[in-house]
Amino acid sequence: MALYGYHRTSTTDQKLDRGLIAIREHCKNHKLELDELFTDQLTGKSFDRPDYAVLKRMAKAGDSIILAELDRLARNKTGILKELQYYKDKGIRVMILEIPTTLIDYSALANQKHDISAMLMETVNNMLIEMYATFAHAEMQK
Repeated sequence: MALYGYHRTSTTDQKLDRGLIAIREHCKNHKLELDELFTDQLTGKSFDRPDYAVLKRMAKAGDSIILAELDRLARNKTGILKELQYYKDKGIRVMILEIPTTLIDYSALANQKHDISAMLMETVNNMLIEMYATFAHAEMQK
C-alpha cells in the first residue's frame, strides 16, 4: 500500500513550500512513509495537470493520497466531489490535513456489524468536504 502526496499552486509565482512542508511534517510526526510527492503549478479549474494525471494512474486500491488542503486538489466543487468519489470507488483513501476527520481510518469500524460509528464519521467527513469544496469554488469565482 503506497502513500502519495499531492500539492498544487495556481501559478509558478506561488511557492509550493507550505503544502509540501505540511505533508512531510504530518508523515514524519505519524511515522508514515511517503512513497512519492506530486506537484503541479497550474490552475485548479481543471484536472488537466501532468503530475496529477500520473498520480491518478499510479494510485491503486489500498493506497492513500494526502493533501494539505482540499482546494489544492481543485477549485471546482463538482470536480472535487467527483474526484473524491472516484478514489472512494477505487478503494483509494484521501486524507486532507485541514480536515482532521479524514486522517482517521474508520475501516475497522465499518467492518463491525451494526456499527453506527463508521457511518456517522463518514457523514461528518462528507459534510466537511462539501463545505470546504464550496469554499474552494467560491474563491475561484472571485
